[in-house]
Amino acid sequence: MPASDAFISFVWTFFLYLPFAYGAEFVLGLVAWQLLKTYRITSPWFYAAGGALIALASFALVMARVSNGLFSALPFVVAGAISGLVFRSLALRLGVNANVSRT
Repeated sequence: MPASDAFISFVWTFFLYLPFAYGAEFVLGLVAWQLLKTYRITSPWFYAAGGALIALASFALVMARVSNGLFSALPFVVAGAISGLVFRSLALRLGVNANVSRT
């Protein structure tokens, strides 16, 4: 692939797919957070699993037509799980889930 084609594909990926990926992460994350908050779930395992599932779902939505498909999703799933854990620690520390007891 020539350098100009690689640059054009990078530009398309950065400016076209990235906003959709962050939008999907935001919408799915907001729904997941409301569910976890409603059912008073504070387990780190649930937040990590939720983050991983949201990352997998947004990866599947954005990269549906990529040739190697979901086999390349593992780094994104791991990053999503870490993001879920970070969100849990911040949400509980800042009192976003003030009515939830910590476990």
